[in-house]
Amino acid sequence: EFVSNGCLPHLVITPTLPKENLPPAELYEARQGLLSNAGSYEKNAFSDWLKGQETFRQELGEDDVLDLNVSSRIGFSTAKKVMRSIMLQDTAKRLPEVLSALRKELDNREKEFKRLKEMAKFNDPNQLKAVVSLMLSEVDDRLKRYLDGDLESSRKFPERMQTLEEEIEEEEGSEWSEKELNYYTDREDQWRDRIAELAEYPDEIQPDMPFLGGKQYQRALAFFKAVMIDAIPDPYELKKLVPNVTGYLAGGLQRENWERATVEIVRTCLREVSHPGINYLVKHVGNIFRRLFRLAMDDITQGERFSSTFKL
Repeated sequence: EFVSNGCLPHLVITPTLPKENLPPAELYEARQGLLSNAGSYEKNAFSDWLKGQETFRQELGEDDVLDLNVSSRIGFSTAKKVMRSIMLQDTAKRLPEVLSALRKELDNREKEFKRLKEMAKFNDPNQLKAVVSLMLSEVDDRLKRYLDGDLESSRKFPERMQTLEEEIEEEEGSEWSEKELNYYTDREDQWRDRIAELAEYPDEIQPDMPFLGGKQYQRALAFFKAVMIDAIPDPYELKKLVPNVTGYLAGGLQRENWERATVEIVRTCLREVSHPGINYLVKHVGNIFRRLFRLAMDDITQGERFSSTFKL
């Protein structure tokens, strides 16, 4: 049944210890002794077994003690020959695949060696300084190009363009929004609340249009102005107090100073609004610039003249 299914078993007898609950060192020595005598032990064991089969055959009147194929597979030595043959055949079959894998591994290692060799140049401070200066100059040129207006970057990175809503959400979720700029930082959330309370953004700033680069800065500035206008208190609420700020003896001239009154009205109306709004504008624009910096780095590393250096 084994043979008909392509499975050719070998009859193997191995010696065993009478007990194995020994200290590790003694157990190791005992097993080494079994291995050294395994061949002769198996030969004697099969000799005794075959004598028993001979007696059994004579009692039953059969001709052969064992099938010829079975008798050729007695003992571990016959199994080793077959195992080695199978391993050699398998090796020959897999060798092209193994060689191909080794070639790929060699190519990868050679590329890695070349990369490390290039990186080793940066151990020289002068070389590193020159490369960093070149990198910063290239990034600076890209940023200026984005701010001046660059069609190629919009075509190349359409996923980097943002609507006004996306800019606002990113600014609120970034660590940049938590940076303390001055003592008006605590009031910045009032400005964000005003933005959240807007029913809709002004159409003239194209809030739903995805922009990239200088156009984002233009929209951020226009949006700041729009929110500022909406947030300024009504100056007519100060009408009854205006005479108190005209004064009379400014500079010893003994006349009302309406210029001073105008300045005081503007200052009073803007004091609680402008500074937190300017803080927000700085962070809004700063977040846009940070994204443009990352864009410049990605842009440079994608197959252009300094890409290999930047990737290092």
